[in-house]
Amino acid sequence: MTQLLSKLYVTFLLTQTLAWGGVTPVTNLLDFGAGSLRNALDIAQNNDQIIFDSSLQGTLLLLSPLPSINADLEIIGPSSNGINISGNALFPIFDVGTNVKVSMSNLNIINGSKAGSGAGLSVGNGSTASISNISFSNCDATGAEGGAVHVGSSSLLKAFEVSFSNNSSGGPGDDIFLNNSSVLQYDCTGTISAIELFGTGSVFKSGTGQVTFTIPSSTPLALIVQDGEVISTGVRTEPSIVYGSLEGSQTTLYFTNHGTFKPSETIGASTITEDYSQASSATLEITISPSTNDFIQIGGNAYLHGTLSILPEQGIYTIGNTYTILTTIGKINSPFDSVVSSSMSFNVLYFNNRVDIQITSL
Repeated sequence: MTQLLSKLYVTFLLTQTLAWGGVTPVTNLLDFGAGSLRNALDIAQNNDQIIFDSSLQGTLLLLSPLPSINADLEIIGPSSNGINISGNALFPIFDVGTNVKVSMSNLNIINGSKAGSGAGLSVGNGSTASISNISFSNCDATGAEGGAVHVGSSSLLKAFEVSFSNNSSGGPGDDIFLNNSSVLQYDCTGTISAIELFGTGSVFKSGTGQVTFTIPSSTPLALIVQDGEVISTGVRTEPSIVYGSLEGSQTTLYFTNHGTFKPSETIGASTITEDYSQASSATLEITISPSTNDFIQIGGNAYLHGTLSILPEQGIYTIGNTYTILTTIGKINSPFDSVVSSSMSFNVLYFNNRVDIQITSL
């Protein structure tokens, strides 16, 4: 699966501070020997900082894979962000072991190559990686998922100002692959745009963990939610395929729901520019209040199966109140298989190009 070009700026407020120990300096861009990154990784102790000399700039060209990181470490490049670490299109770059905490900043990770997952950064099971001001480009996981970054089971990736471009993989997730119970956290509390994608980015979410997008964007991201929960606001995805749970107002091209879809974290709207298809095992959650409701605008056709779940907020309701929950430019091709509500009873009214719900009892 090859991605032409994507660039992802993500902002995350780092909430975890590690107690760092000694300092191991990197004083040159050689691949081996005293003062090299390889040597620093070999000799660093738990909770050490590996710090590149501020005068360094240029490319560190790897002649073999770097040692795996099996201790809690912080790796800090110059604030100028002028250092490229290249896998020479032959080798993977950073491999983080299991159950460790690693922080990296101010580096460009380029030309990683790996027959397995995560040619730029592979985060082992149960580990935490906090990455800041890092770029990943031209990384290729030729035989597996997660071209640039692979996040292992029960792991956490925290990202602050991270960019991705021209990464590819032999499976899902050219930029990022999230494995079972892993968590990826993005936040837009800073002043920069948290996500900017040029071309089609690719994020694949697998397992029971959670991904949170709280960011505005008008450019596309290919999002596949195999399991777990994704919360997104303002993210344009094309296409979306959901087997887990997707929540948040957004715009998507084609949308296939095999899990649970909620159009907004709070009451709001989502736009699907082409078709919406809901499998018989899936659920559409619609929240209503006395005066407003969740709403989906569909530019194509609606293929409705599965469950419509109606979630009334507290308030004073009237029997006969009607809410339009879905409109299409095309047609409503099938009804929901079932309707459930946390309170009240509803009648579902199907028209050629819209679906209404009407309160029948309180």
